[in-house]
Amino acid sequence: ARPTSSSSQLHIFSPSRAAMLQSAWGRFTFLRTSLGLVVVAAAGLLPSSVSAQFYNFCHDGINTVEFIDDGGNASVDVMVVQAPLFSTNPKVGQKLKHLKMFHTALVFAQTLEDERRHWTLEFDFIAGSIFNGIAPVIANGTMVWNNDARYCLTRGILWERDHWTQAFDQVHRLTADQARRLFQEFIFPFNSSAPGSFPQYELWRLRTPPSNADGGQLSSDERKIQIHDVTCADGVTWVLHFIEASLGVVRAEKYQLLASTVAVDADALEEVDHTDPNVWADLIRCYENVNDIFHGAGIFRKFWDAHKVLSMQYIYDTNSHKYYRK
Repeated sequence: ARPTSSSSQLHIFSPSRAAMLQSAWGRFTFLRTSLGLVVVAAAGLLPSSVSAQFYNFCHDGINTVEFIDDGGNASVDVMVVQAPLFSTNPKVGQKLKHLKMFHTALVFAQTLEDERRHWTLEFDFIAGSIFNGIAPVIANGTMVWNNDARYCLTRGILWERDHWTQAFDQVHRLTADQARRLFQEFIFPFNSSAPGSFPQYELWRLRTPPSNADGGQLSSDERKIQIHDVTCADGVTWVLHFIEASLGVVRAEKYQLLASTVAVDADALEEVDHTDPNVWADLIRCYENVNDIFHGAGIFRKFWDAHKVLSMQYIYDTNSHKYYRK
């Protein structure tokens, strides 16, 4: 399921499909619940963790998946798998599990007779390092964002079974025909969406503060999400939603997907007019500072300055393509 921008294979992401995913977003209380929140003080760990975590996304991805006919007897297991974030980096290992930061993916396994075959499906930022998505490329007074997030399908269990230490949970069992429909009707068309179209990777989740104007404390459900994050767990959520809503395969018991979230509190967001030359100049200065933080020399300086990213004046919603002032 390699991302592709080839015009001969291009299927523009349709409004109806976007509406379906918006519906899936609305089911977060059913499918996706945060394991924990990365507070500002913890965000300083990100620069050291990610700097050695750059890899070419989907370099060994495949464009087809061959499920063997099973005569309508369900044979394809769908498993949610999780591992501590950046644990493929030996210097990081399992450390980020203590901050409840995990990468989420899906493994498909078909068993017929004595043979069991596996495939791994990830949804992720395609540009290698998430630092490439925190700030735009700035040149000659322009800002270019590269935040495409897409699926990648690989053969086998990616990084082997022992890598997925947090979760390896079977959530559905499909027939071969249902598994083919999942890929043909959802994943492959989804993955050939035009570059720059929904979904765009969004690291931050902006939400209202935990207390209201009267000083009362608000529950998690009462706090309004102002900008949705879009990360690896969303891709998993959308696949599970398609299996239930479109294929009609429903679990006897509800499955709660626990996922990591980087949350930022903001009282209110004000959309700014980026066509105003003065506002645009201010936005460029803001994101030049962000680039300096993450691409400047000295890892200890990055630790010291990382909190500035979460406290910066502006934020860009990669999926609405709007800039806001916090």
